[in-house]
Amino acid sequence: MRDPKTDLRAEALELIEELDLSRDLLDPAMEIVQAVLKSDLWLRALRSPERYAEIPFTLRMDSLEDGGVAGILRGVIDLVFREGEGWVIVDYKSNSVADREWLKQKYRPQLMNYSRAWEQATGERVVEMGLYLTHLGEHLKME
Repeated sequence: MRDPKTDLRAEALELIEELDLSRDLLDPAMEIVQAVLKSDLWLRALRSPERYAEIPFTLRMDSLEDGGVAGILRGVIDLVFREGEGWVIVDYKSNSVADREWLKQKYRPQLMNYSRAWEQATGERVVEMGLYLTHLGEHLKME
């Protein structure tokens, strides 16, 4: 997203070697990357006048969405882009779970906290948040 001219295959190979993983993972990983690059969600983000990838944040929170102890919230928002009257937040998930309701329940607090952090940092509304399930090639919107 940040540099469309990046040689993704070379980057993936470098990461595989850095993590001491099997080179057999390269082709399957590239298939997933190519599918993401062709997804409707990716194309929406590319059309956006403002988009950011892998945005780290640290924010003081008085309370967390999941009822956790107040304190410092640290995270990395995988993808956020402006659309219409606000922002869209996306978190990529590569696990192989297909139970969408379980995924929504598990990751909703995380996305709510990301949305809260983004709204506090920018002073602007998050109008949509969701997961991009790489194993299914699907964008799962959260209410």
